[in-house]
Order: sequence, then C-alpha cells, then structure tokens
Amino acid sequence: MTTYFFPGCRMNVHDSGETTAYFSSSGRILERLPRPVEDRTVARFLGYGADTRRFRREHDLLLHTLAVLQGYDCSSTLWSLAHDEANPLVSPYRSDEEEEMCARVHRWLNLDLWSEEIEELLSRGMNKSEVRDFLRAVLEGEITHIEMPIIALAA
Repeated sequence: MTTYFFPGCRMNVHDSGETTAYFSSSGRILERLPRPVEDRTVARFLGYGADTRRFRREHDLLLHTLAVLQGYDCSSTLWSLAHDEANPLVSPYRSDEEEEMCARVHRWLNLDLWSEEIEELLSRGMNKSEVRDFLRAVLEGEITHIEMPIIALAA
C-alpha cells in the first residue's frame, strides 16, 4: 500500500486496486474496490490492456493529482461520491470535465496519444516530458505529496 497526501485528502492505494480516500474537511471516507467486469472495457480503451487492477490503482490517484495540479484541493468527482452531492466549491460540470481530462491523460501516458485538450496542462514552464515524468513518478509511488498547483487552468 502507498499513501498519498493532497491538500484536501489523504489516499491509500493498494496493489489490489482498492483505494481509500480520507477527506480532511469533512472526515468522510470513500472506499473504491476494483470492478473487474466494468473496468475491463475502460482499461483496454485507456491503454491498460487486461490489467484492470493497475487501471483501478491509477485512476483515482490520477483524478486527485490532476485536480490538485489545476488548483483544487482534491478530485471533484471523488469528493462528490464520498459526500453524495456535488462539491459546492466547484462548478457542477467539473466532474464531467475532470473525467474527460483524466481519460485523455491515461491514453497519453499509456498509448502516447496526445490530444489538444491536454495542452492546457502545459504552463508555468513545464513541457510535455516534464509533465509526463511527474505524473509517472506519482503513479509509481516515487512522489506521494502533491501539495501545490504547478499547472494552471486554461484561461
């Protein structure tokens, strides 16, 4: 198990694919288990092949990481699931946008499929290889404290 620290939550990521997020502002906990049947098609589309456990391990982690890097405390999608309501601090459309961006980044990291939408992640002096190296280091557990936004939202 690897523990990650974000401004708005702490998250445990297990080798099995299970993730547990502890939201600091509310004390709520979100446990997510692998769903082999449901995850199989998504994992293949996002470049994981049949490795649904790796997809599940990395997906929630990537959601939180991308959210924090864009200036949010944590993933709006996962916050909403833990609280059974939309996060009042972000746009109601944020979860859909967040999932779309996360899918594009999965495909970029796994299949080298760059999309123009990812271009908004490149700011503050980071280039494609620096962003990729940073995200891969997070997914591999080399970086576990994601504390400050280093990527700005597109204007």
